[in-house]
Amino acid sequence: MTATSTEASVTFVHSPSFAELLDRLGITLALTTYQAGKLCFLSNYQQRVRMLMRTYNKAMGLFVHPGGMLLATRNQIWSFVKAPQLLAIHYPDRDYDNLFLPQCSYVTGDVAAHDVFLLGGDIHLVNTLFSCVARISPTASFVPIWQPRFISRLAPEDRCHLNSVALDAEGRLRYAAALSTTDFATGWRPEKNSGGCLIDVEANEVIYKGFAMPHSPRLYNGRLWLLNSGRGELGTFDPQAGRWEPLAQLPGFTRGLALVGPYAFVGLSKIREKATFGGSPIDNGGLQCGVYAVNLRSGAVEAWLSFDTGIEEIYDIQVIEGCRHPFVLGFQKEDINRVYNFRE
Repeated sequence: MTATSTEASVTFVHSPSFAELLDRLGITLALTTYQAGKLCFLSNYQQRVRMLMRTYNKAMGLFVHPGGMLLATRNQIWSFVKAPQLLAIHYPDRDYDNLFLPQCSYVTGDVAAHDVFLLGGDIHLVNTLFSCVARISPTASFVPIWQPRFISRLAPEDRCHLNSVALDAEGRLRYAAALSTTDFATGWRPEKNSGGCLIDVEANEVIYKGFAMPHSPRLYNGRLWLLNSGRGELGTFDPQAGRWEPLAQLPGFTRGLALVGPYAFVGLSKIREKATFGGSPIDNGGLQCGVYAVNLRSGAVEAWLSFDTGIEEIYDIQVIEGCRHPFVLGFQKEDINRVYNFRE
């Protein structure tokens, strides 16, 4: 089954079960691709996948919350709000069931922002360039709040390639992933295939080292899930036993993980940046870029979507629950100038 997005340069194919799964779960998937500079929504429409794309320079971390969504880009963090009440006014003949409006942005500079999230109601980001987690501020580029114990000084040197975090059920910062434990400029590069680590943030201790470029730790149903990206793996880590258990190996550089029901939606990327990711254990040709749905009980792939052209890597995936066909405003069309969200 083949589908083409609203931009002719991006084409994809998917299994019939992928559209069926989105419909059964009643969700839309939001994903980012920094190579193509897109924020994408994947929804089911008449048993096929419909993709809505918006252009954002180096779109990276995503975070969906009850009031809207956050998006990290090259030098800004964007905050979107939900405004479903405007659909009847501006899109009365369309079948959208929610509307996301870009409401404000915070300029951070190019700090290589990766994950973005809410912590105590404030916007935070993983500041990869400065090897820290930072809070967004209206009066500063960022405010550092945590750094790994092995980082001796905050400097714009990408010392360990800290990239992603896991929040617990109470929304507290709990775990972080980095590509190494090095403490000098781009020191992670020689260790990328075996020096990847998982950090207990509360204790500020490395609890495991030996991953190949880990990303996307997530706490879900009492278990810590992680992508061992350089090996194309999805698995779980037991902090008490200190044990990594792969569940599934997939045909791509695994990055971007969203968990809902008994499924994991995993982002797959081709290894495009050879200087950065080339030479990894999975870099053997024939890799795919797309989204795979993995059964968390069996490890079986139950549905998939693969990009043929236009998109070669994925950074993040988020689930928008209770939305079968949401709409998001971009800046390339006239809509941004005529859709007003105001309170009387």
